[in-house]
Formats: sequence, structure tokens, C-alpha cells
Amino acid sequence: MASGLSDEEFQRMQSQLIELRTANYDLETRCRKQKNEFNQLLDRCTELDRDLQKANKVIAKSKKTREVELLAQENESLSHKLQSQEDDFRLQNNTLLQELARLVEQNEQLEKNAAELTNGQPPSVEMDTELQAEVRRLQAENQVFRKNLAEAEAKFEQSVVELRERLRLVSMRIPRSLVRFLLFLYSNVG
Repeated sequence: MASGLSDEEFQRMQSQLIELRTANYDLETRCRKQKNEFNQLLDRCTELDRDLQKANKVIAKSKKTREVELLAQENESLSHKLQSQEDDFRLQNNTLLQELARLVEQNEQLEKNAAELTNGQPPSVEMDTELQAEVRRLQAENQVFRKNLAEAEAKFEQSVVELRERLRLVSMRIPRSLVRFLLFLYSNVG
């Protein structure tokens, strides 16, 4: 060796070079393994993100479906309530009209009796006051029934307006296609 390095120094440098190459090779191997592991973890993370997005879509769809079902139930409940109130009003109205007709008929009969009494013979004072009292009582009853009928009609109309408004608000939250479907079902059932 003419360059001035002794064999011992050369051997030592050569062994250091081999150690460095071995260490470099080990580091490169570890680096490749870590890159592979990193890529696998990245792929797994991407897969988990996709799974999470799918799960979120399913949850959102489930919530929408549940919300639509609740709105449909509320809509049906309001429709039944409106129908029930309309039926109650019709029944109450018919009852009041029948009572009114009965009272009118009774009043006409009493007026006829009073006319017959006045035509045939002079009415006694006692009979006249009894008839007048009965007529006044029937007229007062008639006024009370008319007032009750008017109040019931006003109350019913207000209930109908409120229920229709609630139904309109509920219908606004339900998709139009579902509303058409529900109206189709309701028209076929009714």
C-alpha cells in the first residue's frame, strides 16, 4: 500500500464501511417495511372512512324515514281528529235542529190552542197566563238553543281552521310525493 494507509487502518476502514453499509441496508429495509405498513394503514383508514360515510348515510336515511313516519302518523292523527270533530259537530247540529223543530212545533201547537181558545170563548185569566208563561219559557229555550247552536258552529269552524293549518304545516314538512301518496290512499279508503 503506497498511499500511506496501513493494513490495519485499511481493515478498520473497510470494516466500518461494511458496518455502515449493513446499517444502511437495515435502515432501508426498515424504511420499506414502515412505508408498506404506512400504506396499509392509509388504505385501512380510507376503507374505514368509506364505511363511516356509508354508516352516516344509512343513519341519515333512517332518521329521515323515521321523521317521515312520524309526520305521516301526525298527519293521520290530525285527519282523524278533524273527521271526529266534524262528526261530533254534525251530530250536535242535528240534535239542536231536532230540538228546535220540536220546540217550534210545540210553540205552533200552543199558538193554535191559544187561537182556538180566543175564537171559541173568552180565555180565562188563569189559562191565559199559563199559556203566556209557557210561550215565554219556550221562546227563552228557543233563544238558548239558537245561541248554543251559533257558539257550537263558531267553535267548530275555529277548530277546523286550526286543524287545517296544522295539517298544512305538517304537509309542508312531508315530501310532496309522500303527500300525494297519502292523499291517494286516503281517497281510496274514504
